[in-house]
Amino acid sequence: MAVFFKESIKGPLIRLIAAMCSGVLLTLAYPQADLWWIAWFAFLPLLFAVRNKSWSAAFGLGFLTGLIHNIGLVYWVDGVMRQYGGLPWYASIPLLFLLAVYLSVYMGLFAAFTRKGPVRPLRSLFFAPALWVCLEYVRTYLITGFPWGLLGHTQYQNLEIIQIADLTGAYGVSALIILVNYGLYLLGASLYSGTLFGPTLSRTRGMLAILLTGMIVGGAYYYGVFRLDQVKQSCKGAEAIEVAVIQGNIDQNIKWNPAYQEHTVDTYVRLTKSAVSPKTELAIWPESAMPFYFSATEPFLTARVLNEAREDHLYLLTGSMSFERTENEPIFYNSAFLIGQNGKVLGKYDKAHLVPWGEYVPLKKYMPFINNLVEQVSDFSPGRKGEALPANGVSLGVLICYEIIFPSLARHQVLDGANLLVTITNDAWFGRSSAPYQHFSTAVFRAVENRRAVARAANTGVSGFIDPTGDILAATNLFVEDSRTTSLPLLKTETLYTELGDLFAFICMGLVMILMFAGPKPK
Repeated sequence: MAVFFKESIKGPLIRLIAAMCSGVLLTLAYPQADLWWIAWFAFLPLLFAVRNKSWSAAFGLGFLTGLIHNIGLVYWVDGVMRQYGGLPWYASIPLLFLLAVYLSVYMGLFAAFTRKGPVRPLRSLFFAPALWVCLEYVRTYLITGFPWGLLGHTQYQNLEIIQIADLTGAYGVSALIILVNYGLYLLGASLYSGTLFGPTLSRTRGMLAILLTGMIVGGAYYYGVFRLDQVKQSCKGAEAIEVAVIQGNIDQNIKWNPAYQEHTVDTYVRLTKSAVSPKTELAIWPESAMPFYFSATEPFLTARVLNEAREDHLYLLTGSMSFERTENEPIFYNSAFLIGQNGKVLGKYDKAHLVPWGEYVPLKKYMPFINNLVEQVSDFSPGRKGEALPANGVSLGVLICYEIIFPSLARHQVLDGANLLVTITNDAWFGRSSAPYQHFSTAVFRAVENRRAVARAANTGVSGFIDPTGDILAATNLFVEDSRTTSLPLLKTETLYTELGDLFAFICMGLVMILMFAGPKPK
């Protein structure tokens, strides 16, 4: 029996099962399951499966892991495109599959380039995390970018560990997870060398690998403990603003029906009046809360909103569509309007990073036939990046929906002077899937990276507040009318990440190049 197991573990079927197990484990580490601790060993089956395999075989196994994981992570894309994007099933399902295939290429590359780790264990211990960071960085920016579900996002509730994001961004947390996985892998390979895992790896090197891993993770943890206390103390001494976020829970099926426009405005005004107090300075309504061209059409409804700000002496931020007239044709934007306490519009932010296939059709200029498949896709134009909205000593860095997943957008808002980050969204598209929770988790990292409080207003949830340490102060349930009010600190200091951006990712790129090409190649 022992001989059978010894040989079978090296067989293709066992390797395929191991690769699929890693895909399932990884998905469970993300919201909504939130089994974050699984991420610290989820890669082990894959790493053992690709041990001593060819480049192409390792890539295939890694690709399989990625495919299982990514379909499980972004399965909701099909429903969104079909129900709300107007795409037929024969377009939405292939697009979901293509997205999963694209994302899985990164996992395949990771597996292929790390398959010979135990041959040079200490080098590979640092190579693997650096390579992973490079792959995540490329995914964040390549084509239009899609940094949804970065590995570090699994740890959004692990406050001590995520504090390093003010130095490295979320990439640093991802690197720690890969480091632990690889350290455990090398330890396992050293304990069972010559049986399950191929060529011999000395136990001394395996123990050294796990010792180095423990030292690095321990250092990151104690940095987190120190920064948590330091930032909490800074928050206590900082100026603060009382903010209310309003969750209208407007059904997506009636949201754009003109017959329900007045009902929608009434809902937000009613919820706002019940949520605010004389101390409340800012109320935030979700993305496209006003289902018309605010301040350009529907003068009666626009006046209702302006009067609400005036009556309750509030700054009011609301999402709405907007447009600009040009000589040729109007330009449409997905916007956020800031209304002053005097009931006048003070400024407007236009969404800068649009959702492909949701807010615009990529390459439609070159492939006009696509329009026949996607008649209901919006046709917005991008606004300018990094334009904070000032409001009586408070500067709002607004991020609309999908923009919160891009670290550079929040960073540019802070560099433009924002001392409070505001994200407004309409996650009704996602239904009761895991997507609203995944979306919310990314806001935690924007808070830590820039040491700014985050206020989030979502039409159907999750709405809430996050302090500059990433601590979630309040969060609503899905698909209920609700509101939350709290006092948020207004920090002004800039972090290393805010000032230098993705320096850590560039360091990892350099490290990968050095470790790949320096020194003799393993046989």
